[in-house]
Amino acid sequence: MLLVKVYEYFHKFSSLIQRFCQNGNRLLTVVLATLVAVILIQTPVISQEFSGYERLIKGMEVFKAKEYEMALDNFQKAQLMLPDDPDIPFFIGMTYLEMVKPEEAIPYFKKTIEVSPDYWDAYFQLSTALVTSERFKEALDYLEKLYNVQPQRENLGCLLGMACYREGRYEDALNYLETGVSSDRMSDVVILYTGLTRQKLGQRKEARIEFRDLYTTDPTSPFAAASRRLDETLRLEEKVVRPYQFNATFRSFYDDNVRLIPTEDVFGVGHRKNSFGQSVFLRGEYSLLKRQNNEINVSYGYYQTIYNSERKYDVQDHIPGLSFIYRGKVGPVGYNARLDYFFDWIFLDYHWFMSTHTTKPSLALTTGPYFTTLLSYTFKHKNFRIKPDFEADDRDSVNHEVGLTQFFHTSDGENYIKFGYYRKAERADGDNWDYDSNTLLGGLQFTAPDKLQQVKLNVDYTWEDRNHLNANIFFDRHREDIERSVSTTVSKDIGDHITVFGNYLRRDNSSNMKLYNYEKNIYTLGITYRH
Repeated sequence: MLLVKVYEYFHKFSSLIQRFCQNGNRLLTVVLATLVAVILIQTPVISQEFSGYERLIKGMEVFKAKEYEMALDNFQKAQLMLPDDPDIPFFIGMTYLEMVKPEEAIPYFKKTIEVSPDYWDAYFQLSTALVTSERFKEALDYLEKLYNVQPQRENLGCLLGMACYREGRYEDALNYLETGVSSDRMSDVVILYTGLTRQKLGQRKEARIEFRDLYTTDPTSPFAAASRRLDETLRLEEKVVRPYQFNATFRSFYDDNVRLIPTEDVFGVGHRKNSFGQSVFLRGEYSLLKRQNNEINVSYGYYQTIYNSERKYDVQDHIPGLSFIYRGKVGPVGYNARLDYFFDWIFLDYHWFMSTHTTKPSLALTTGPYFTTLLSYTFKHKNFRIKPDFEADDRDSVNHEVGLTQFFHTSDGENYIKFGYYRKAERADGDNWDYDSNTLLGGLQFTAPDKLQQVKLNVDYTWEDRNHLNANIFFDRHREDIERSVSTTVSKDIGDHITVFGNYLRRDNSSNMKLYNYEKNIYTLGITYRH
């Protein structure tokens, strides 16, 4: 009967202990050795040993039931009876961890390692207690020993990354965080510390990606609010540190209809002319005033196209500008109010062609994390330098445009779809160019799921119905056009400052006057530098 009872106790003991330890081979050796000892030794000794293991088993039972004070009492009494058993101080340490007393747990895990130097579970739990107690340097000694033996142990990379980060070893921290195996429970901690580490390494853009990924993927995470604040702090810091912005875009393109020749021969106009070409766009902006809610910026842009074979259609544009921005919130609705002014000084074949004054007030309303509405009004005054031979063909004009665009986007703004409507009215000095138009637009932006690749797809479509108000003096009827355009761009960020992209643009115009019918396709490869 005694042997039966011993066997029953040890069978129960072996199933319970495996819940706490992952070293199954070691456990089996301990159990088998103890069973043999029970059979061979004398009865009085059996009673003493049995009492110690009975306490241990009872402790594990109440530990499982989360009765930690009772578990601790049983484990400590078992330790008095079995002072050389490495499992008992391990379980005492685990109990203190569950009671959120990491400092009390530390000496017991150290005792386990002292008795059994290859007790790897104790190394891990000791490191957990040391990290929790902010004893990072000491924790690293044990963590790195464990890493040499079990590099793919779950959550080991997370602990190593946290400890290295707190000790200022940022390169090591990033390596452990990115290569370690993490449980679902610890994945948010890994993302947060990866972002913090990248921030310390000066990888600000990548850090913001990590933070945005955390709060957008799981808005209910306990770290979501912190990651959102860190992302916003980095964004604001960029603006504070750099009161200026500069970007340069270089393109190489092929245009299959430079002159906008009609799709069919009209009055001997001729055939379509195609050409390869290059373009450059430079823009700089400087903040005269930059505060949390408002800013004033001045800017200058320069645009130049160079056709390889159609040089008389080269365009040069100088664009100085001024903008006023104010941000605020009314109840749950955030708003961004802007007033922009631009002056375009346009040259065609290096001869002054026209100038344009543009004033554009706009208001962006954000209602919740997924919806933004953009309201805008644009006023343009166009002045053409070269006057036509016929007064009716004078294109000097004023142009009014009002519009609304609705965005449906993810909380980080990386993906969206949009729809919009714009109404435009142009009144020219010459009767041939007065018109009203209605424009519908749609578009989307999609960012590839792999956050580090930063590949984006942008698609934009516009449809404009343009009706001229007066009869054309050459055709003696009212001109009516429908212009459609679609643009598709694939871009990829390379580091913090460079973006490479490819673009396809198709535009066509259908008119009741065949002279104004055309189709146009432009294929572009380019690179943008930002600073």
